[in-house]
Amino acid sequence: MKDKDLERFEEALKDKKIPLVTLDQKWYLLFDNNLRTFTLTNLEKKLNKLLRRQGQLYNDLKEMEKAKKTLMDKILENMDPNVEEHNGEFKIKKLDASQKLIKDINKKISSGEKELEELPMEIDRVNKRLLIEGMSICYDAMKVNKKNIELINTWIEEVRLELKNNIVKKQEIQEETNQIYSYMHDILGFEVLDVFDLYHDEAPSEE
Repeated sequence: MKDKDLERFEEALKDKKIPLVTLDQKWYLLFDNNLRTFTLTNLEKKLNKLLRRQGQLYNDLKEMEKAKKTLMDKILENMDPNVEEHNGEFKIKKLDASQKLIKDINKKISSGEKELEELPMEIDRVNKRLLIEGMSICYDAMKVNKKNIELINTWIEEVRLELKNNIVKKQEIQEETNQIYSYMHDILGFEVLDVFDLYHDEAPSEE
């Protein structure tokens, strides 16, 4: 597809909500080996990779929030004056370690949330690009099919005309045969003609 055509379709689809095509099994039925192209396959892989990344981020963020809550609970527990801690220095180290882990988790959460916020836009862009590529393939295929149908229709018309002419020709030949036999019958009569019919297979048959 030409770049200007791609840009034209991207602009036309800009505000349209497009379903994620690779999540529909019919998409893969539509693009079998006959219609599949290198570009289409690569775009499918890219879109599916983005979708997997999105799902992974949701799970990772969920797990990090759980880990953060666990660490926060431990910090609160260590800060509780009712909880005995024989080694004060060890207690401080545990608090520092937990706080450092929470800080690291917060960074990862922030980074993950930012990526998760940007992913839908990229997923939508790749999905629309894939759709445009797929529709281009489909319409090209239908264009070829239309041309082939026109060629077949032309052949059918030619055969139909030839068949019609041959039917007329057959009728004319049959009429000529019937006329010959009729004259023979009129000249010789049934009984004499029947003698010749016994030795010849050319007597006209009823059709």
